[in-house]
Amino acid sequence: MRYSFLLFAVFFQIIGCSAPDNSQGEDEKGLKDLDRAIEAIEDRRNAELRIVEEQTEMRNVLRENVDQAKSKGMREKIERELRMKEISIQRAKRNLANQDSLLNQLRFKRDSLERFKE
Repeated sequence: MRYSFLLFAVFFQIIGCSAPDNSQGEDEKGLKDLDRAIEAIEDRRNAELRIVEEQTEMRNVLRENVDQAKSKGMREKIERELRMKEISIQRAKRNLANQDSLLNQLRFKRDSLERFKE
């Protein structure tokens, strides 16, 4: 969610920059812009995957700690932390879905420009 706006802004900027034109230089610039955007989104996607992995690992540790907590207050604190981890995981998964959709659109646009260039 936090990066969704940025991703969509990049996507729409690139669509505007990469509109098919009769000029060879414009096509090359559009392809380079698309490649850079795809690379940036793939990097962010990898970061989101790491977030999911790390938060899931922390969540599993917290689940074990809930069972071992001796006081009600400590259990409640751990359960709050568990909910925060779940929210982080859900957000990262939603971001991954948005990034996958955006990557598919950008790759399609890039492939179209490459075919148009030929």
